Amino acid sequence: MADFKGVLRSIEQLVVVVVCAAVVFFAFLNLQSTTVDLYFTRIEAAVALLILVPLLTGLVLGWMGGRLRARRKLKAAQAAAAGDWEGEELADEEELGDWATETTDG
Repeated sequence: MADFKGVLRSIEQLVVVVVCAAVVFFAFLNLQSTTVDLYFTRIEAAVALLILVPLLTGLVLGWMGGRLRARRKLKAAQAAAAGDWEGEELADEEELGDWATETTDG
C-alpha cells in the first residue's frame, strides 16, 4: 500500500510540474502590456505578470494549507495516542473532512 501511495504522489507532483510549466510558457507568450481597472485605480502590467502572480499566490497558499493540515493531523494523532478524547475526536473529524464540522455545528 505504501508503494501505491508513493506512485500516486509522484504522479501528482508530475501533473503539478506540467501544469506550472504550461502556465509559465503561456505567460511568456503574452508579454504585451494591459490595463487592469481596480475600481479606485488602474494598473498597467504585463499579461505574463497577471498570469504568474495568481499562480504563485495559489501555490504558496496551497502549500501553507497542506502544512497546516499535516500539523493538525499530527497533533490529533499525538493526542489520540496519549489517550486524550478530544484528540480522537479531532482525528475523526480530519478523516471526515468538512462534513463532520457541518453536521456537528448545528
